[in-house]
Amino acid sequence: SDFCLYGATPDGERLMLSHEDRLHFLDRQMESKATVHIPANGIAVAHDFIVATQGSRITRYSYSGEELATASPDDNVVCCPVLSSCGLLFCVCSDGDDSHDEIIAFDSHSLQEQRRFGRGLLHFACGLAICGGELYVCDCYHDCIQVFSFTGELLRAIRGEWLRPKCLLCVRDRLYVTELYDEVWDAYEDERPEGYSPEMARRVFVISPAGEALETYGLELEAGQRILRNVMAAFGENLVLGLQTKLVALRGL
Repeated sequence: SDFCLYGATPDGERLMLSHEDRLHFLDRQMESKATVHIPANGIAVAHDFIVATQGSRITRYSYSGEELATASPDDNVVCCPVLSSCGLLFCVCSDGDDSHDEIIAFDSHSLQEQRRFGRGLLHFACGLAICGGELYVCDCYHDCIQVFSFTGELLRAIRGEWLRPKCLLCVRDRLYVTELYDEVWDAYEDERPEGYSPEMARRVFVISPAGEALETYGLELEAGQRILRNVMAAFGENLVLGLQTKLVALRGL
């Protein structure tokens, strides 16, 4: 089905799925408990509001769907929103050239821009996570995770066994990493990146905030199935991942 996984509410009690511009909140029995009209290509959720990105627009909504604030920085595409506990919202900003990607920090309530950073350091930034007071960014085409302070200082780069890191999630001081997969690679071997593995996007890497490898989960998936959705979710004690047409859950977070 044509759905998108957008994570879980901060209390871990509701899973968020989007379908046709409607955001559905599902309980642990996967029954829809609330639905609100919020067009989005990215969602970040606080206890009392929702931030959605859509094209060049960022909007803060109430849980009932009321628009509370909006911003459009330079008419560039914004995506991958993530909220910090100190009142900052971070997003990827792209002008269409992946090598120009940068991070913008906003005030999470007013959506006023606070600072920009990372331009010239990132090549296709696509997944953000906050862990231990630092911002982690998937630098996809550099095959690493860049770590920044909230003021924009580059602190370190983390490399691992992954290729094309795409999505990040921080749970209990552990970072979960998944990979980009381009279906063109199935048909055209010469398009595959150096280091290509048929296990790409069929595994989840777990690392410490310092970058130490902790575990790797290999997923036993049906032929043709890979992790293609942009978001992971901590839902109860499960790690929920979006495949092409369904969700899968790994137990034991």
